Amino acid sequence: MPLGLERKVRTMHTTSARSRAWFVSALALALAAAALLAWPATANADAAEEVRNDGANRYETAVEVAEAAFPDPDAVDDVLLATGEDFADALSAAALAGVVEGPILLTRTATLPDAVADAISDFEPETVHLLGGDAAISPAVADEVADLGVATNRIAGDDRFATAAEVAAAIVTEGLGGEIGEVDGASTVLLADGRNFPDAIAAGPGAYAGTHPILLTDTDALPEATTTALADLDVDQVAILGGPSAVSDDVAEALAEDYDVARLAGADRDETAAEVARFFVGNLDFDPANVGLATGADAFDGADALAAAPYLGAAQAPLLLTGSLPQPTADFLAEYADDVATLHVFGGDVVVDGDTVAAAQEAASERAARVALGALSLERYLADSTTGLSLYRFDSDEPGESNCEGDCLEAWPPLTTDADPIAAPGVDADLLGTIEREDGTTQVTYDDWPLYFFAGDEEPGDVDGQGVNDVWWLVQPNGDRLQTRVELEELGEFGEALVGADGFALYRFTNDERDERTCEGECLANWPALITVDGVDAIAGDGVDADLLGTIPFDADDDDRTVQVTYDGWPLYFFAGDEEPGDVNGQGLNDVWYLVDAEGELIGADD
Repeated sequence: MPLGLERKVRTMHTTSARSRAWFVSALALALAAAALLAWPATANADAAEEVRNDGANRYETAVEVAEAAFPDPDAVDDVLLATGEDFADALSAAALAGVVEGPILLTRTATLPDAVADAISDFEPETVHLLGGDAAISPAVADEVADLGVATNRIAGDDRFATAAEVAAAIVTEGLGGEIGEVDGASTVLLADGRNFPDAIAAGPGAYAGTHPILLTDTDALPEATTTALADLDVDQVAILGGPSAVSDDVAEALAEDYDVARLAGADRDETAAEVARFFVGNLDFDPANVGLATGADAFDGADALAAAPYLGAAQAPLLLTGSLPQPTADFLAEYADDVATLHVFGGDVVVDGDTVAAAQEAASERAARVALGALSLERYLADSTTGLSLYRFDSDEPGESNCEGDCLEAWPPLTTDADPIAAPGVDADLLGTIEREDGTTQVTYDDWPLYFFAGDEEPGDVDGQGVNDVWWLVQPNGDRLQTRVELEELGEFGEALVGADGFALYRFTNDERDERTCEGECLANWPALITVDGVDAIAGDGVDADLLGTIPFDADDDDRTVQVTYDGWPLYFFAGDEEPGDVNGQGLNDVWYLVDAEGELIGADD
């Protein structure tokens, strides 16, 4: 299923097609579906090995990386050549490089560096693909390449946006026979800011490995070349790289009219790179045993990282950014410390110095549990970031003390850590803590309450432990037990109406029947159901009639315990277009969606 349409786990922003501004956690949920499901255990006792690929400058570094990635020159039929004086064309090269299984080399605009000419001669490719127009790679450089006895093929558009579109189009030509890669069955391209490189460069390995073309956009407007490319490639899904300062919400919402849209973003370039890396681990079977490190500093234009895409992509290894080791990079290494065996460093000491590598090795030496968020519709709860599995608290515990021992631990394994736990976006770092268990392990706490998995949860998004024996509960981001509530609040001119999570309005659908939902598929993506867990009644707030609250199965073909809350037998929904608590943008839509009063009657509907 396309990203954004199912509930799993990870807190990232997503937009479903034709459901503008629904930036909640659905991509998140798809990401964790492919994550490893073993509970984290022991620390990595050995320091990660450093493997450094560097040269005297960016051009020689790209050669070193290419030769390391393709040690058998006879196996290389195609080489991609992009300017090293700007990032854009090399950024768009990664997916094409994956299709032709060739390296990315860099050149000066006016002259071909000697090291690059030597590398082309050593590889003896049939074709060197020149990416970009004469302003990027001059005719003189094209002539120098031709003089080496190889054919040249220039792929270029009128500007960087059109060049990226032409590179993407080349992938699916009859000659190459490439196909746009899929994520959960949806053909997916990546979209990056065409004026600034940092948010996008970590995507190169995934673009190479998964054949996900990287298209470019202006921050506030989608170029015509990109719009046309998306239509011509006939893609299902667009994954935006970076936050709204890189690619605006207006662009995301315009795309959502025709495509499923996911945003891979963090608070800055380093956190965005880490989130992209987690996405690749979760969706493209990337293995964090090997992790790349490259500078994200503006002064270096991302050159070393861009050339590393084939090297890391072929090994299905994620790429992280570093300067003096940023916290998001350290957090990723700590989260996957049990796996990280080798750090592949791109560039010399000037760009990634020895102290930074040592700090990275230290970060990868002890596993740190990372607590993220999962979702039941709009209800948010804590989950383990690495496995995607739900986390619970136990009423018989006391703050700072676990009373789950023996057989209890067989059913409810504790979330343990070897280093300070990490808070993912949306999780309050100040509430994270630890306690020492009698067996010497360190258990993670939240608001002083010990956290546990449930042995009966088999997949990310499972919540089968919720409400067990009325003592085990999912945990809200504020530390409280998660128990679905229906409240009555004043909603402007419409008076008192039912609301759910965080005060978001609840609606009825007149096409439903009592105790039967008819809203499915895309309807359900735009009108998310109010969900709880079978056996755990929704709580009636002041003014809400508890006797009118009920449930119906959420999915008749699903054997999990999720159920939809009803009121007076009528299924309840949120509206994807309500951006803030108190919004009532769904009221009266198509004359079939209405707010609900305390008696269960429709508000504002004609009799």
